[in-house]
Amino acid sequence: MKRLFPILALLLITNNLLISQHNPEYEYWYQMIPVKNPDYSQIFSVINNDVGTANDAENFEGSSGMVAIRWQHFWRNRIHTIHEKKISGFLAADRAIEKFITSKEKYMSASPTFSNEWKYIGRDSSVKHCMGIVVSVGIDTTDPDHNTIYAGTNASGLWKTENGGNNWYNVTDCIGLPGLGVNDVVIDPANSNTIYICTGLTTFFRSYGIGIWKSQDAGNSWEKIWGSDETCEVVSKLLIDPQNTNNLFTFINDKVYRSQNAGQDWHLVFDKLYQPYSWKTRRLLDGEFKPGSSDTVFILSEGTKEYLADTIINYKPEIWQCNNATNDSLVWTRIDDTTNWPYTNRASIAVSYAETDFLYCSFTYNDKRKFGLYRYSINDRKWHKKVDTTTENFLHGIDIWRNELLVSPSDTSVFYVGGYYVSKITGDNNISQSGTYLSDNFHIDVRDMKIVRGSEPGSNGKDDIIFVANDGGVSKTDNGAASWNSINGKGLRITQYYDLAASEIIPDYYAAGAQDNGLVIHNPEWDNPWRVHNIADNYSTVIDHTNPDFIYSLLFTSFPGMHVSSNGGYTVSQVSGYPSNERVIHGWPLVIDPIQSGKLYTGLRDGYVSQDYAYTWDKISDFTLAPHSVDSNQTIEDLRLFRGDSKIIYIAYSWPNRSGPGKKVFKTIDGGENWTDVSVNLDFLQYLGVTSIDIHPTDHNKVWLTLGGFSNPDELRVIYTDNSFNTYVDVSEGLPNLPVSCIKVNNTSLSEAFLCNDAAVYYRNDTMNRWEKYGVGMPVCIVSDLEIDNLNNKIRISTFGRGLWEIDGMNQSFSIPEGNNTSQKNTVNIYNIYPVPSSNEITVVYELMNQTDQLKLNITDFYGRRVHVVALKGISGSKTINMRNLEPGMYFANFIVNDHIDKTIKVLITDH
Repeated sequence: MKRLFPILALLLITNNLLISQHNPEYEYWYQMIPVKNPDYSQIFSVINNDVGTANDAENFEGSSGMVAIRWQHFWRNRIHTIHEKKISGFLAADRAIEKFITSKEKYMSASPTFSNEWKYIGRDSSVKHCMGIVVSVGIDTTDPDHNTIYAGTNASGLWKTENGGNNWYNVTDCIGLPGLGVNDVVIDPANSNTIYICTGLTTFFRSYGIGIWKSQDAGNSWEKIWGSDETCEVVSKLLIDPQNTNNLFTFINDKVYRSQNAGQDWHLVFDKLYQPYSWKTRRLLDGEFKPGSSDTVFILSEGTKEYLADTIINYKPEIWQCNNATNDSLVWTRIDDTTNWPYTNRASIAVSYAETDFLYCSFTYNDKRKFGLYRYSINDRKWHKKVDTTTENFLHGIDIWRNELLVSPSDTSVFYVGGYYVSKITGDNNISQSGTYLSDNFHIDVRDMKIVRGSEPGSNGKDDIIFVANDGGVSKTDNGAASWNSINGKGLRITQYYDLAASEIIPDYYAAGAQDNGLVIHNPEWDNPWRVHNIADNYSTVIDHTNPDFIYSLLFTSFPGMHVSSNGGYTVSQVSGYPSNERVIHGWPLVIDPIQSGKLYTGLRDGYVSQDYAYTWDKISDFTLAPHSVDSNQTIEDLRLFRGDSKIIYIAYSWPNRSGPGKKVFKTIDGGENWTDVSVNLDFLQYLGVTSIDIHPTDHNKVWLTLGGFSNPDELRVIYTDNSFNTYVDVSEGLPNLPVSCIKVNNTSLSEAFLCNDAAVYYRNDTMNRWEKYGVGMPVCIVSDLEIDNLNNKIRISTFGRGLWEIDGMNQSFSIPEGNNTSQKNTVNIYNIYPVPSSNEITVVYELMNQTDQLKLNITDFYGRRVHVVALKGISGSKTINMRNLEPGMYFANFIVNDHIDKTIKVLITDH
């Protein structure tokens, strides 16, 4: 057993070296995700190395580099598991979500004591077209006025309007999945009450989602019709046979599955894509039925490249045709023009009822400076060029993340291509572009397009009606893309906020940073209280506590940067002095000094302080040097100042450091002159990422630490110490196995703590021994940040996909009434063991609720054989146990109270 670990380590190192020799450029990192058991440390390495060395143009808003940075920010604290010696992938997340669904009543039911009502505070509408990302759109074409529309979002589920976009409401909240991503929404053409959605990793691969869901009552209820333990596979698209709507095809990564009974049963019918690597997978992206035919189906894959030393092999997107799609055994033929086409990584296909014997394909050339549109004849099996252009404006933004093709259903001389904007092609290469960067009606980045009515042939599509899903919501044209209207209306509550800041002086004055929709500010002193600045990513926003005219918000373009407002958010400007020379990945903390106005702290690879309203910055740490050197890929996840003395600072790093003991949490009591590693006893930080830290308002040795990743329900979600982590207690009882986003401790006599995770908000104070869900009336969603407003006794939160909410806080003299204490109804003794894994000894910490109970610890091996027994005396205490005489492996520590097992904790013993 002792010899096995070095051998495995050598194999892992060798494998990583082999992979690194053939790593693709960063725009292909996403193809490493769909494989089984992906190595996320390798994907992170690809992103960090390539984005870190890329120039500004390669990392700008909307680029592949920016997409990679956003993906890493979302998943970096959602892909770890305590019970594995490696970083796990989406499978751990999906399994945790599955278990959460089956145990929601335990963790999502608020007792009457904590049943205040959540109130949505914004935004409900926007003058600018920037509500949030919509990645798929479906229109009920049985309604001649097209008033019933469905919008599938990046992380907010499925939304519906029945009045053409004036008002929207969510129809998937009843499923209860947080951060639900909807890749595709399809309406049964024979029965508009039947709807299918493909859920999972959407545009930026940043959402949860499990399989395919079906509604037979227009979205009022749902059932899952595809999904298994392997739900990390990406469900990208679903096709319905218009001639026989029981006949369905769906794309799962690189495979096609068919159902002939409307989703009750599925069978594999295509598995022919060539995959040049075993450690990355190119997927199927698009598909079409031949108009009027149940037998003919076309499917399209993405392309890739293979890097072999100095040789680069291009693998173009593959197009396959099946002519017997109703048979039991399907025959597929590859039809793409492998000889004449230049390489491209993303293509799109379309068909038209105006000419049913043709298939159309659009793509950019390898160097992305040329665009091609080709037509395939089913009869002669040849491709013919339609458009071949180098028009730069037209090409802008057409790449792997954006390439949507439409052909008019009534005139095959009219085409629409979606990239950043919508480009229209008519006649003989006549190209016009519509849509603007930041307007009241359109948002760049076209994710989906549906044409529901064509014009008279020969009219250049002047009356075509098209709906577009983009990064600001849903836009519509009824004049062939000559102009656009926003149909976001009211109620499309889908903004993905990273964080929230609230004024400590002015009620209802707050600011929040949004994904791809800028800095959003609510100032009650304005006639229109909402204002949006820039369309990009903002996060880590703060409002000066004594001078609320000053707002600070971090942003990411190609480097870290900062927006500053000195007039209450009416205007903002980017300061040039922010320490942007550090190449770090998207999302880092910003804190304002609790005493001194205009003094700010931030954390990138190291900690920095500014004493002049963010114009100049000085470094307050150097964790690149011994004795506190941190892995070069690690960045600061959170930074907290002690409210009684801002020289006392805690810094927490995020990602696990698998190469050795986790140097993850540091403390200084002299403003950064000297730092102490306070995480030497927190060995689980090798496997779980820190997400948030907060300090008791009056005692800087009392600290709460929250964790990401997945472990088990009721454990390793929140850690508490009263001696700066010399010892600690796991205080996770009452929390589901979901990543925790942040924790905030209120300045009250009861040490009130509010916590938010990927499902809800939870509350705990000194009189309680478990967390309780706080409040009712808010959907299950990813809660990203939380602010305590003591001035108005409000708790405000930001969500990643469901906007901003607030709720009344607890009375400051609160104590749980006798007989209404849900914690006492579920009385639980507290146990903790550290370090885990261990090599030589473990320390057991315990606290009993009943002083008459008798406690002993019984340690068994994997086969149930007892290897150690020790009596634990007193109502609380700790005991160190020597484990040197045990062979490396998995053991079980059974805490036995009055001869009954009360709790079992797994203990992994490594080499001595």
